[in-house]
Amino acid sequence: IEDITEIIQVQQGAARPESMNVACDLNKVVEDVLVMQATGLKRAEIEVEQAIPSEVGEPELPRNQLLQAVNNLIKNSFESIMQQKEADSALRGRLSVRALRVDEGGETVVHFVVADNGVGMSEALLTEVLTFGFTTKSKGSGFGLHATVNFIESIGGRVRIESPGEGLGATVTLVLPLEARPTDQRRERNE
Repeated sequence: IEDITEIIQVQQGAARPESMNVACDLNKVVEDVLVMQATGLKRAEIEVEQAIPSEVGEPELPRNQLLQAVNNLIKNSFESIMQQKEADSALRGRLSVRALRVDEGGETVVHFVVADNGVGMSEALLTEVLTFGFTTKSKGSGFGLHATVNFIESIGGRVRIESPGEGLGATVTLVLPLEARPTDQRRERNE
């Protein structure tokens, strides 16, 4: 009952719309997502590694939207691992969540990385996967990753997806500013 209560509290907190920036403890964000995803991850025996050192700090971002973005990434990794397990029943599912501060051309950003050993994707799919409505899942909508990209870009960040190929897992990197900087996405995309 305590576990169910904790999951409900995390979900209710995440459902509140929040557009103002707050200091985001990335470890706490990941822990909240893992509480929401705990049953599926445990049942599937997926090993989760979390490595977010304190030096990363606490970026000033809209926390609930960030929580939803991280939830989308971890859910996608879980589903990708489950698909790969269908092809390889001996697969030991692994999911890694890490973050580090990086200097990119004089600007300090946070690289928030979610990696898995799921189905991966071909180079052709890497360019399509960020398209609205695109999905590789039979029951997927293609909205989760697209919503994540829209949110990250709206705060001045970027999303990178890499995969060495089909059956070889994938890595998604959210390049987060230390403080959200709203941008006019329509103008930038049309130029």
